[in-house]
Amino acid sequence: MTLTGKSASERLLLRFGEHLAPPEGTIAAHQGVIEKVGYVWYGKLGQPLLRARVEAIVRSAINSSPGALILASSDKKSRRFYEASVAEVVWVAPGEREHRCIPAYMLGRIDGASAWFKITRLREMGTPDVSALVVASSGQRIREALERSTSATMYVKPGSGGGLVIAHVADPDWLELDGDDIHDFELYDE
Repeated sequence: MTLTGKSASERLLLRFGEHLAPPEGTIAAHQGVIEKVGYVWYGKLGQPLLRARVEAIVRSAINSSPGALILASSDKKSRRFYEASVAEVVWVAPGEREHRCIPAYMLGRIDGASAWFKITRLREMGTPDVSALVVASSGQRIREALERSTSATMYVKPGSGGGLVIAHVADPDWLELDGDDIHDFELYDE
């Protein structure tokens, strides 16, 4: 099945905190399970998701790159983003046979999750990848949106420019950039 429209370009962003995580951290715990068994179940705690929208996003990007799911740390000082390739999403806790595919710290919270994502790959996203994404409903850059919002869930999509930055500078000594300024430039053909 080929999907078009919103679900074909949208991705789900979930914010995660480290307050429940083991000492190695949320991502390392999940990555460790992937390395042992080939996938991990990631439980979405808190408010339920929009089921039809999430299922359409996952179907449109099953095991592909870019992945359907983005995990964003809640730490404002060193926020990190991770792209996750998702094989499936389920709305009830995985059965006991699948518990080996859930990080140990989550087993006590298994019934608190409203959705479970079967993740086959986690990859940290670089600044250009993150800068290219905007909130689907507002067009606001995701870094800015996460600073201003307390929402743990956002639907995001590629913004204008797609994160590609090509600059021709006659005198490079005047040019100073940090990662957040990159998306403010435009591409010109000569």
